[in-house]
Amino acid sequence: KAGFIYIYLSNESNSSSRVFFDDMKVVVTESNVLETSDYYPFGLQVAGGFRRVTAKENRFKFQGQEHISDLGLNWDSFKWRNHQPDIGRFFNVDPLADDYVYNSPYAFAENRVIDGRELEGLEWVNAKGQKVYDPKANGGKGSYTQYATDNHKRLGNSLQGTNSGKRQFSKLVNSEAPITTILNESKGPTYKDKESEKKGILQLGVTDVTTYKEINFKTGKSEIGVDNSEIKINLGSILKIMEDGGTFSGEDLKGLSLEEVIGAVFGHEIEHTTQENVNVKEPEEPAHDISAEIIRETKDQNDEKK
Repeated sequence: KAGFIYIYLSNESNSSSRVFFDDMKVVVTESNVLETSDYYPFGLQVAGGFRRVTAKENRFKFQGQEHISDLGLNWDSFKWRNHQPDIGRFFNVDPLADDYVYNSPYAFAENRVIDGRELEGLEWVNAKGQKVYDPKANGGKGSYTQYATDNHKRLGNSLQGTNSGKRQFSKLVNSEAPITTILNESKGPTYKDKESEKKGILQLGVTDVTTYKEINFKTGKSEIGVDNSEIKINLGSILKIMEDGGTFSGEDLKGLSLEEVIGAVFGHEIEHTTQENVNVKEPEEPAHDISAEIIRETKDQNDEKK
C-alpha cells in the first residue's frame, strides 16, 4: 500500500558524551516488480494489487488490452470491439458473427473463460490491421478489399492454380488469428543466419507466429494457440534457387514459373500459421507436405497443357 516511512536517528545512551553522526545514509532499493494485477474470469480487476509509486500508469491490462477508465467508462478496448468486464460482454457486434451463428455476437471468448481466450482476429490483414480480403464479398466468391496492395494480390493469386493452393488460400483468408504478409523484393538471396549463409542454405520464406498456452477443457491437456502471424516471402532467394536448379520440399523446381514457385513457398508458410501446426512436434513436415503437393499438382497441370 502507498504510504510513508518515518526514519530517525538518536543517541539514547546514558553517557553525557556528545555523539555525532556524519555518515548516515538511507538507501531505498526498489523492487523489480512494477505492477501486479489479478482479474476475475471475464476480466474485471480484483481490488487491491500493487503498483510501484514511481512507475508510470499502465493502461494495458487484461489480455494486454487497453483499459479505458476516462469518464468512468471502465471498459477494455480490444482491436475490433469494446468489452465490458463487469458484465462479461462486448457491446459491439462480432464482425465475424455470420461465421459463428451458434455463438452470441456479444459473447466474450465464446464464454469459455477457463480453457480459452478472446482472439479478436480478422483473417488476412495488413500491417495496420486492415482486412485485405473479404471471403464473403462478390456474392460469397470473395474479393480483395481497398486495402489490398499489388503484392497482396500477387501472393494470393499465386495459390489459385492448384486445389492444394486454394485450400491454403482459404486457411489464410478465414484464419481466426490475424495474418500479415510481406513480399521481400530484395534482389539478393536471404539467409537465416551467417552459418546458413556459409552452407548456402537459402531462406525462401519465414513465418513468425505469436502463440499462447491454453487448457483444452475436454482433454485437460495444455495446448498452444495462435495469437497472430507474420509471413515473409523472400523473392531474391526464390530466384536464386531457381537459377541454381535447386529443389524445394524434395521436389524439383524445373519447368515451374516464378509465380508457381512463390505459390508453393507461400502455401508452405501459411501452414505454419495454423493451430494444428504449432501443436505438432515436427511442424516442418506437414508444411513440406503441402508445398510438395502444390508443386506436383502444378507440374501435372502444366503437362496436361502441353
